[in-house]
Amino acid sequence: MLSRVVLLEAAVPLMTATMVAAAIAYATSLTAFLRLAPAGTAIPQLGRDYYTIMGIGLAVAFGVITLTLPLLRRMTAPSTIRFE
Repeated sequence: MLSRVVLLEAAVPLMTATMVAAAIAYATSLTAFLRLAPAGTAIPQLGRDYYTIMGIGLAVAFGVITLTLPLLRRMTAPSTIRFE
């Protein structure tokens, strides 16, 4: 149960931050393109490589989070609780 809560509390902010950062980056580059490009130039669209890199970054981040779950289980096991 604790692992699910930790994954949920890590996944939601990570996904939200990724989406916000991607939107800000695209909006910034689009603004710069529209101001610098000659009139009538087609607006470039994001390619498959962009989404692949974003996906790999998210997969690595989730991988790091899941690698910490065994440590969390070990630290919160009832046998490790000490009463003094």
